[in-house]
Amino acid sequence: AQARFNKHRRWHLTFLQLKQFRQKEGHTNPPGDTLLAAWASQQRGMKEKGLLSADKEKLLNEEGFVWQVESDRLAEEQWDAYLEKLRCYRAQHGNCNVPSVWEEDPLLGQWVKYQRLCRSELFDAVLHQDRVSALDEIGFVWQCHEPGIDKRSWD
Repeated sequence: AQARFNKHRRWHLTFLQLKQFRQKEGHTNPPGDTLLAAWASQQRGMKEKGLLSADKEKLLNEEGFVWQVESDRLAEEQWDAYLEKLRCYRAQHGNCNVPSVWEEDPLLGQWVKYQRLCRSELFDAVLHQDRVSALDEIGFVWQCHEPGIDKRSWD
């Protein structure tokens, strides 16, 4: 019961952030790789799959939420490209533990760190389940406290 309450509370806190964004920017389409943009994309995906409650959809509609955006398609293509880079990294290094500061591809390290953040308790369910599954399939390590993993490489 407590976990459901926390999830519900997080949704409403993020919704308030979206309202503030709309008041400041005049629209409800947050840019790029922000957590708010990921959350907005998740709401679109949940609606598309019929998983978004009518109450939440109504609240989003009242704020003028944009349900179809070109950036979602571009973000999907970019995510897929980073997943492919991570597959190549795994093939070369035997794991998916890209340091967040990696000279060969600094953005890949940041992307890996962002995937973990999206799945953390603070931002539960921001990462779509199909993406979680794709990362799980290649042996992605979600927690930096795994035995044998040097946490310092992720900071």
